Order: sequence, then C-alpha cells, then structure tokens
Amino acid sequence: MKNILKLNFLFFISLSFAQQPIFNLRDYEGENIADSYLRDFNNDLNGFEGTYVFQNSDTIFKIKLRKVVQAKTYRFYEDLLIGELEYKIGNNILLNTLNDFETNFSDQSKHKIDGNIILANHNKPVCIDCSTNELRVGLSISDTKYGSMIYLKKLMVNGSQALRATIITSGPITKREGQILPIPIVRNGDFIFIKQP
Repeated sequence: MKNILKLNFLFFISLSFAQQPIFNLRDYEGENIADSYLRDFNNDLNGFEGTYVFQNSDTIFKIKLRKVVQAKTYRFYEDLLIGELEYKIGNNILLNTLNDFETNFSDQSKHKIDGNIILANHNKPVCIDCSTNELRVGLSISDTKYGSMIYLKKLMVNGSQALRATIITSGPITKREGQILPIPIVRNGDFIFIKQP
C-alpha cells in the first residue's frame, strides 16, 4: 500500500511540473495556450540584433534590438526581439527611449519595439525583392502617441549590414471623443538602417 501511495504521489508531482506545449515561431498559427512557449528554434531573430541608424539631411532615427529568450509576456512565454529607439529631427529629440534598452520589464512586450512575427516573402506586406526562402520579421513599435508595425528585411548596403524597415501606422494609442488626432512621431514609410559597429 505504501508503494502505491508513493507512486501516486510521484505521478501527481510529475504532472504538476509537466512541460507546457512548445511551438516553433515559424509554424505558429495563433494557438493561445496559457504558459505555452513560442520558441525561435531556427534562430531567425538573431540576425536582426544590433544597433541600426537611418540618417538623411535632418533626421536621425536609431533603433537598438536584442533577442530575449523565453520572455514572459501577458499571453505566454516567447522568444522576442525587443528594442528601443531615438528619433531626432535637426537638434530636436522627439523621442528617446534608449535608456530602457537593458531594462528587464516583468512583461518584455512593454519595450517600445517588440515582437517575433516571422514573415515569408508572400506574407503581407508582400516583399517583391525577397528571394524564395528569405524571411523577414514583423514587430510592433510605439512612439507613445501611435502604435505601428515595423517590418524588417536584412540586406547589404555598400558592404555594411543593413535593414530595410517598412513602418505602417495602425492608429493612435488612445483618443478621446472630439480630440484632434496627434501627428505620429515615427512616420510611415521605408527606411534603410545601417548596422553600427
């Protein structure tokens, strides 16, 4: 009888510590199972890490990205690209959250840039110049007034690693009735970011 009780106890303990489902980011289709884990099995996110700068005549737009493994978010655990940004026009710094780059928030999706959507060339926005097996990544980006999506494609520019970023604004984060919509800090468009050493 003691052995049966011991076996039942061990069985109960093993069930309580059982591994939750693990999904590959490339294959993820939206299953929302509490405490599951979206894992970057193919290390697709790694190639996007780093500090990148877009610069034209008067605008400097800097983003810093890093991969966080098995980050707890509001939904489940997932491998994420997180990041922060600086947006400057002339001498005016419109937004700078780079000091939060190393912050480990209890929910890592609180960073101004976060996400892990793996995109093939046929996924929207469609990539006309992507090769057949080339993958991009889609992330959310917040400039405190607007939420947007940023779609990143790796490329080389004059021998330097770079990212082509397509930013599509989805709308203001909040708006009161009758309130005039604020102008987004980070504008829609395509940007070429050069990776910094």
